[in-house]
Amino acid sequence: VRHVPVPPPDVPVQPGRNYFQIDKAGDHWDAVRNSRSLALYLPPEFQGLKLELMAVKE
Repeated sequence: VRHVPVPPPDVPVQPGRNYFQIDKAGDHWDAVRNSRSLALYLPPEFQGLKLELMAVKE
């Protein structure tokens, strides 16, 4: 996962938000593709953080 300063054109930009992109290379991505699932872990200090996941078809 890496921070991107500007999201892809299909994602609406909203002030005060940060955007990240999932890298689709390597063994970890192969596991995501094979299992067709994705998990995110947030440590306790991020309690209350609101996340929104968007998928953009290439």
